[in-house]
Amino acid sequence: MKIQPIGVCRFSLVTEGGFKHQLSSSEDIAAHIFEDRRMGIRMAWFRHVLMPSIRAQTDQDFIFVVLASTLMPQKWQDQLLEAVSGCPAIRLDFVEPGKHWKICNAAFHRYTEPDTDIVAQFRLDDDDALERSYISRVRSDFKQFVAPLYQRFGKVSCDYTRGFILDADSSEARLYRTDSLALTCGQTVYLPPHSRDSLFTWGHHRLHCVMPTVTLNDGNMYLRGRHGTNDTSFRLPKQNIVDWDLSALERRFDIRLEQLQKGLSAVAA
Repeated sequence: MKIQPIGVCRFSLVTEGGFKHQLSSSEDIAAHIFEDRRMGIRMAWFRHVLMPSIRAQTDQDFIFVVLASTLMPQKWQDQLLEAVSGCPAIRLDFVEPGKHWKICNAAFHRYTEPDTDIVAQFRLDDDDALERSYISRVRSDFKQFVAPLYQRFGKVSCDYTRGFILDADSSEARLYRTDSLALTCGQTVYLPPHSRDSLFTWGHHRLHCVMPTVTLNDGNMYLRGRHGTNDTSFRLPKQNIVDWDLSALERRFDIRLEQLQKGLSAVAA
């Protein structure tokens, strides 16, 4: 049985829907998300947080699709191309504005291989990261825990509930370990290759309403970034959160904090 892991990241993607700010047109969205300071911060997190964790995966047999807009200014397109260069897992697609769910669903379908039996879909924001063993566990946890449910129901989600929040700017940083349900960066959805749906069909807080969900908390499997340009008001959880040693960043994700902060300092200069 072939399990094909495919991930999607929306990097400042201009779409109808899927965007928390209430802006009326593609032009208004583009003006907001492509503002230079915002883009500089997002690029620093993408380059120094998300990408190191993708390159460091112990199992490199997966595809990670970065969706960006054709409306993105050329200088940022060039920087994005440079940030992903040399990474075999990456597929960088610049797409025209359109309906959010159609664009994101199509990304999974576009890269599903003909001999795939099950597509393991996951999603990251551009300031998230995956623990080094994430892709490996996508396969092993399916075999150990998920397979019987999949055989019966035809779709299953797996929710890794334990991970980290990195709160950082150019001069300060704190790392917290958290136990949280239904974070997008900790979810994998197993679907048949011919499914018309994808994990973007359903809200991440509602996956348990439409399919069986397995929750696992035996590893720190994700990292979520917290900073001034988060799309939503991202408050630290009031429960199930503890301070953690920053050394976990490099050990678990191959993230060098000094590189991130140097990149953020360049934006502030």
